[in-house]
Amino acid sequence: MNSALAPRSYSQLAVKSADDLLFGVAPKPVRCGLGLEIGAGKVFPEVNFTLPTMSLTDETWPEVCQAAVFSPEATVEIARAIVSRTDPYDRTVAAGKAAIDVLKRGQRAGKLALARKEVSWLERIEDDLGNLPDKWEDLVTNLDSQYGGLYDKESYGLS
Repeated sequence: MNSALAPRSYSQLAVKSADDLLFGVAPKPVRCGLGLEIGAGKVFPEVNFTLPTMSLTDETWPEVCQAAVFSPEATVEIARAIVSRTDPYDRTVAAGKAAIDVLKRGQRAGKLALARKEVSWLERIEDDLGNLPDKWEDLVTNLDSQYGGLYDKESYGLS
């Protein structure tokens, strides 16, 4: 595998605090080709914007605020949960739990309005994350007995 494309592991955040985040600036800018360099000091609009097509008005502001639950502070919090672990499985579970915490805090603070069905799903996801086995290998063993015949394990590097 090309070393530039090889997975990398991180043990600390490149940006230590949400206060240090600056739009368009990254500690290690990424060159994407065609002259596009992300993080080198210019801000480029993202085609896949997180808000649906809507006007930014007093009437729509509550919907806009819901999108803001995932603020820079929340992003750093989830990133901290990820880099606090070394194993990819542990990192995934930690990120999921941190995201649930962010969403629940947003809901309690009145920044996130969830429909009853969404609350139910949030609780279900939280329960499922809490019931995951401690080790990736145990998860694979558990899933293999139930779903092993539905996919090619080798193509996922699980054989």
